[in-house]
Formats: sequence, structure tokens, C-alpha cells
Amino acid sequence: MQHFLSAVGSSRRMGRRLVVLLLLLVLVGSALPAVQAQGISMYIFVYGGGGNIAEDFSKTGSFKLSRLSLGASYGAEAHIRLCFSGSATLGQDYYVSSNTDRLYPSGNCVVDKFHSGDKGLRFYINPIEDSDDEANETVIVTLSQVPGSPFPSGYYLPSHYSRMNFRIIDND
Repeated sequence: MQHFLSAVGSSRRMGRRLVVLLLLLVLVGSALPAVQAQGISMYIFVYGGGGNIAEDFSKTGSFKLSRLSLGASYGAEAHIRLCFSGSATLGQDYYVSSNTDRLYPSGNCVVDKFHSGDKGLRFYINPIEDSDDEANETVIVTLSQVPGSPFPSGYYLPSHYSRMNFRIIDND
């Protein structure tokens, strides 16, 4: 009897979860035409990162940029800019790389792009080992458009998904 009651209880929870999921799908489905009517067909956002990075390389930092289609194709290139701030110094305390290459900054920013067909880009914050005894340092990554090189028509960068924070833990 106890197993039956626990199964009924879990099926009620499952039923509530399904109702909430269906409600969300209906709300998103009804909002999608309104968003598309504003000309927005693609989102670009940062996710999957943040946290601590160890200066001794036992833990590096990574994050991903993703573009999410609202019915558009992934055929257009989209140039992006990642700017770095915080108490750590780019090129002295850490460097940035992508899936395949080390990225070289212009000031405190690097430029990359989604090639035609790309849905995601992965980036790495790589600490630079030094013997200085220093306090832990922060790295703040901010995603934006490349000045003078606008996104293709219909792209949107939600500001609350455009920033990531890391902390480099000193090992000296």
C-alpha cells in the first residue's frame, strides 16, 4: 500500500510538472510571433561558465556563446566582441583562446565570429603562471557587437545573458 501511495504522490508531482511545462510552451508559443514581428529571429548569449580558475592550471575557465534561432537559418555570419575587465590583466595574468586558436586582443577586447552554420563557440580563460604572491584576481567577460560590423538583421543580444565572471586563484 505504501508503494502505491508513493507512486500516486509522484504521479501527482509529475502531473503538476507537465501542466507547468505545457503552460510554458503555450506562453512561449504565443510570445514567439510578437518577438518575430519586432524583427528578432536570432538570440546570441553567453552560458556555461564562470567560477574559479587556478593559476596552477588545475582548473581553467571556459564559457560558450550560443546563437538560438527563432525560425531563422544559421546561414549568416555574426561578428561578436568579447571585452575583458576586472582586477586581472589580459596578456599578463591570463590569455583567451577559442576552440582552435589563441585570440589576440585589441586593447582589452577580442573579436570572433559565428561562421555560416555555427550554433556555438567555446572560449577558454587560461591563467598565466607567475611567481608573484598576489591576491586573487577577477576576470569579467562582456559580450557585445563589433562596432561598425552590425549583426545580421534580426539578431538580439539579451543584456542579462551577456556577462560572465571568473576569479583567478593565486597559487603562490
